Amino acid sequence: MAKPRIVLGRLCISLGKFIESLAVAVMKTDDLVEFSKQTYAAQLAGWNRPTIVEQGLEVGERELFEHIPLKSGHILVLFVGTGREAIVFAKKGFQVTGVDFIPEMIEMAKANARERGVTIEGLVQEISELDVTLESFDLAWISNFMYSSIPTKNKRINTLKKIREALKPEGYFVCRFLMQKTGGFFYGQRKWFDGL
Repeated sequence: MAKPRIVLGRLCISLGKFIESLAVAVMKTDDLVEFSKQTYAAQLAGWNRPTIVEQGLEVGERELFEHIPLKSGHILVLFVGTGREAIVFAKKGFQVTGVDFIPEMIEMAKANARERGVTIEGLVQEISELDVTLESFDLAWISNFMYSSIPTKNKRINTLKKIREALKPEGYFVCRFLMQKTGGFFYGQRKWFDGL
């Protein structure tokens, strides 16, 4: 039988998680977006550590990318952060456009790419309001569970519509998302989103 203090400690931790989740319940959608901006902006130094930037694609990301039959083209990296994935794609010869809603992230991603001998374009935009040239990308890429951080079902659906519009007719979409506490990858061609 567990000691009462241990039981009380676990209860306090659970209660803390519940109270933390209430923040989402009291904020409106635009508040959640602003909250996310502030949260990620406060962590800029951590995201820009060379060990993070130079990590490249994770094993699952690398395996997935190898299954996509693209050898050249234009890649749209959504939630580009400080350039971890974008730099890998640029080094492979792809034209890369990174999008993030934090201007400093875009600047860091571009600077990190330059330091590593490649160039990426950067756009400061909120992903669910993506504004890029229609049908101009061969691949749209979201990894590290960032899709799951888009607040509200409506914003997530709008994001998928915008991504579909950005892809060329035979373009691909890669998304990593949270799924029952384990990571899941999804990839498919634009035509799979025709019902949106």
